[in-house]
Amino acid sequence: MNDLNIAQVIINLTNSEKFTVAWEGKLTSESLSIDWFDDKQTEPDRDLIWSTWLQAQDKHVKEQARQSVIDYAERIRKKITNNASPAEMAGWSNKAERARRLLAGTATDADRQALAIEAGKRNKKETPETLAQKQLTKEAGYASAIALIDGMQSHALDLIDSTDSVETLNEIVATLKVQAEAASRELFQ
Repeated sequence: MNDLNIAQVIINLTNSEKFTVAWEGKLTSESLSIDWFDDKQTEPDRDLIWSTWLQAQDKHVKEQARQSVIDYAERIRKKITNNASPAEMAGWSNKAERARRLLAGTATDADRQALAIEAGKRNKKETPETLAQKQLTKEAGYASAIALIDGMQSHALDLIDSTDSVETLNEIVATLKVQAEAASRELFQ
């Protein structure tokens, strides 16, 4: 287990004399150090401290697992979009709508002009219609990939949130990792 610093944690421990003891300390899987806040410096109930530490440890591990899932999903999104900027991605839906209108025969003059300019500046000897088809194919691929990532991320976070022990969480995380790696391979073949 990881060491966990519990700072400014106040636990009320009741002993046979019915008074409380407040303490702050560092708990690790091997040791416990306590700084006392009262004059009596009564030895606390180590079982209560240990169970409190385990609860804090479980929460800490869950938070790490959640962040790991979020970070992994974000890395895959960036890879799929080839690290496109938010401004660049914001224009993609407009391009797709413009491409749809051109291919459906309902494009405005502005639509046709924008596609002709982009096709010409790309210098790939493509027509506006060819570019429009490429844009729609690319949009469909992104939509499917993002749907897969978002769905898997939501499911993973729900599983993590529903766990009640570090052991169960470790099993879930191992399974999620295998699933995520398999999905990533599918996306990038």
